[in-house]
Amino acid sequence: MIAWIRRLLGGHERPDLRASEAALERSRTARKAAEARQPSVDAAVAPLRRARQENHLAERIAEAFRGATS
Repeated sequence: MIAWIRRLLGGHERPDLRASEAALERSRTARKAAEARQPSVDAAVAPLRRARQENHLAERIAEAFRGATS
């Protein structure tokens, strides 16, 4: 109990608190970096999405001609 009061009055940080704050700062930095990369990721993914959609439509059309139902 006395140690808790000393920390309260003295303002000493616990080592685990410093480590968790450092981890939080690293995660914030990583999130900002990921958000900055998002436009380039979207640009790279757009052609792949389009190709996947075209393949899906081609498969549906081929099934329709074969008489298959989905």
